[in-house]
Amino acid sequence: MRMPSNLITVSNRLPVTIDPASGQISRSSGGLVAALEGLTGDEYRLHWLGWPGAAIDDPRQREQFLER
Repeated sequence: MRMPSNLITVSNRLPVTIDPASGQISRSSGGLVAALEGLTGDEYRLHWLGWPGAAIDDPRQREQFLER
C-alpha cells in the first residue's frame, strides 16, 4: 500500500471562512478550493497555510479553530 503524499498549499486564504460576528466556520468557495476538493485522502494529505478571513481575538476560539 502506498503512503499518501503531503500537499502543502500556501495561499492568502484558507479553504474556510470565519464569520467575525458569530465565529462560525464555513467552507470557502473558490477555484483553488474547488480544484483540490477532488483529491482523495488515500493519495494526498492536504495542509493549508493561509489567513482565515478574520482575526480571532478570543484565545478559546482561536484554539478551537486550530484543532479543526
